[in-house]
Order: sequence, then structure tokens, then C-alpha cells
Amino acid sequence: MKIVTTLVESDPVCMNLVSHSAVYTALEECDRQIFLEKGYIAYFDIGEYLIKEDEIGDKFFILKSGQVEVFTERSGERITLSILSMGACIGEGSLVTKCRRTANVQCLTDVMAIVFNFDDIEHIIDRNEKAKKLLISLIERRADSTVERILSCLD
Repeated sequence: MKIVTTLVESDPVCMNLVSHSAVYTALEECDRQIFLEKGYIAYFDIGEYLIKEDEIGDKFFILKSGQVEVFTERSGERITLSILSMGACIGEGSLVTKCRRTANVQCLTDVMAIVFNFDDIEHIIDRNEKAKKLLISLIERRADSTVERILSCLD
């Protein structure tokens, strides 16, 4: 990961992506600017991991450009759960659950992403009940989808 800039507001594409993200829209108006100021733009090389399964989460990402593969491994077999691109939010579930990562996320291309460190935004999410509920709902939907995908690969 190479930090490109800490000024998310200076990039119109990033501003658009953040302002349309579910996390941002669920925040109270007074917390949106503070949240925005905590993000930074980073570059990731093809093949680089944004997230490794079973690690303790400390960041979440909004993809600005490029593609990533979300996958897990079971019995030595790689199971692709999703291919994500511009606008996708990745890793925000650990912000609420405090659980270890449940999948790997690896760059299929060079990737630019808006990155938020949990330590910088945790207090913002904690005081926004609507944002917490939204994240929990998102986690539940993803978990259901992941289980279905893994089971279909085992058949």
C-alpha cells in the first residue's frame, strides 16, 4: 500500500464514492465531515492483499478504481466469493463485529482505494446507531451469501 494523498475532498471521484456509500449516508449530518477527513487515498499493486483471512481488521476500503477478488480457501481449494470494482465497500464489517476477517481480498489489477483506519472512525460509528444497524444488516446479508457460495462449491 502506498498512500497517494490524505485529502479525499480534493478528488471529485472519491468525494462522490464516499458520499454515496451506505456508511456515510447513515451517519448524522454533523459527523459526515469528520468521517470524511479521516479517509485517505492509497494505491495497491496487482496481487497485493487488502485483507487476509483470519487477520484482525483495522481498516475498511472503498474502491476508486481496479478490481479485487474476495475469496476463501476450504480444503486447499480457492473459492471465489465475489469480484468487486469501483464503489465497492470492503472490510467495514469488522468495524462493528471486532471479529477476525472471514475472507481474503486480493487485487486483480492495480487498485486505488479510499482507506479508513478503524481507530480514526470507530468513535464516529459508535455514536451513530443508524450506521451500526446498517453495518450489522450488511454483515448478515454477506454472511448468508458467503455460506450459499461455499456450499454450492462443495456439491
